[in-house]
This record gives sequence, C-alpha cells and structure tokens, in this order.
Amino acid sequence: MHLEDIKYIKNFVEPEDAQSLIDLMDDLRSRKKLNNERKDGTFRIYNSNYPEVVEFVKKYSKKFIGDQNLYFRENLVALYEEGSFMYDHKDVENDTETVSTVIYLNDAYTGGELSFPEINNGYTYAPEKYELVYFPTPFLHGVTPVKSGKRYIITISYTDQFKYKNPKY
Repeated sequence: MHLEDIKYIKNFVEPEDAQSLIDLMDDLRSRKKLNNERKDGTFRIYNSNYPEVVEFVKKYSKKFIGDQNLYFRENLVALYEEGSFMYDHKDVENDTETVSTVIYLNDAYTGGELSFPEINNGYTYAPEKYELVYFPTPFLHGVTPVKSGKRYIITISYTDQFKYKNPKY
C-alpha cells in the first residue's frame, strides 16, 4: 500500500447531482428509512433502487470508467452525522472488486476525514466537495469521527472481472 495509489479528481460531480442525493438522504433520514445496522451513527443505503441513486451511479460510473476495463459492482450512499465514523475496514476480502471510489457531496462538516492507517504510519485526507477519491479495494481505510455538521458521500465499487459485474447496470 502506497500513498501514490490513492488518486483524486477534483470537481468530479455536478452540484445539482450532489444536491439531489443530499435531498434524498435528508428525506429518507426524516422518515427513518435509512440503515444504521453498525451502530456507528452512520446511516446507509446499499445498492439502492431509488431513481436518484440509480441515475447518479450510471452517469458517474460512465464518467469514471471511460475506456478502462472496469464494471460496476455496488454502491453505498451514506450520511454521517455528528459523532459518526466508520471503523477501519477493507471493502472486500476476496477478488470480486478492484477499485473503490468515494464521492464527496458536500463540505458543511468538520472531521470525517478518510483515513488509511497502513500508509505512512497513518494517512488522513480531507476531501473537497464534489471530489472523487479512488484507491485499490484491498486498502485498509476508515472515516474519522464527524465533529460537526453532516457528511454526505456515495461509494461506488468496480471490478475488472465481468463475472462479478452487477447485472442491474
């Protein structure tokens, strides 16, 4: 694991597309329709069928993949409120995924940095609004606690193996 394997694309997402997902998350949160199964304060939707999510994933997957030999695998939309975090983890333990991406939909929060504990004795990164960060899926990573505000993100994972491609896309 090396720092140079973590890549960034600034201004990857159009503001109105980011706001569409933020509005969806706020609506679902107010109606108690989000998953908090890990009890870490983070509210999630895995592989959502909501039209806003499906269209976002299609549009930005096409933009990210370009001419790379990659296929969409899965997505996660998440809302981090004050005090929420994500434990250090790997997105998969096998070879089903190749690249993990995190798209930052807003910046009206403090804390909530992306952390990579095995790089340079602990590397953290504070992304900008509308930025895409991507890295090899096996990298151990987490999210530091949100100190204030709300952090909205969407993760999209890709595979280079057609047999693991999500059939919905």
